[in-house]
Amino acid sequence: MKKYILSIILAGFASSAFTQKNYLDKVTDSTCKCLEAGKAKVKSEADLDKLGENCILKAATPYLDSFSRDENVKIEDLDGEIGNKIGQKIGMKLVTNCPAFVELIATFSNSQDEPEVVTGKTSGTVTAVTTSDHIFLSIKEASGKITRLAWIEYFPGADEYKSNPALLKGKQVEVEWKQSEIYNIPNKDFAIVKVISKLRVK
Repeated sequence: MKKYILSIILAGFASSAFTQKNYLDKVTDSTCKCLEAGKAKVKSEADLDKLGENCILKAATPYLDSFSRDENVKIEDLDGEIGNKIGQKIGMKLVTNCPAFVELIATFSNSQDEPEVVTGKTSGTVTAVTTSDHIFLSIKEASGKITRLAWIEYFPGADEYKSNPALLKGKQVEVEWKQSEIYNIPNKDFAIVKVISKLRVK
């Protein structure tokens, strides 16, 4: 799983944490049965993320009121340190008592915990070259769709236009890009943009 199964557990504990041993055993058993029943439909890390979260939340929900009462903790406060510790306990129980869990983790877990990089290609005419916090190329495809791409890093073919990017306006280009999260200076926040990784002028 992208963030390892415990991350799913911890994320789900905003509404699903408990400490009594019988609660842990029952939820672990129910979660394992749910994973076993759904494992045939898991084809990717994203599928495993969704299945794991759904199984844990479904198994935990019946015990929320009891845990809140026994531990004198409000349900809305269960996403803190207590929830984290209980999530780790459930994860350990799944590792030692749920073969389906171990099988799914071994097959689909990303041990390096690295996010998937989204990439793509765009072909068309450069209709605008604008500069704000970065240089952006607007490319109009044959369908009429306009894609905005950021020029942030070096790419093959950049040297010819780096001193005057405006020269690209009006040219037919083929561009390869990758999706990245960058800091947007005017908005003082991060934004996901398509960053040019390769550009070829036709």
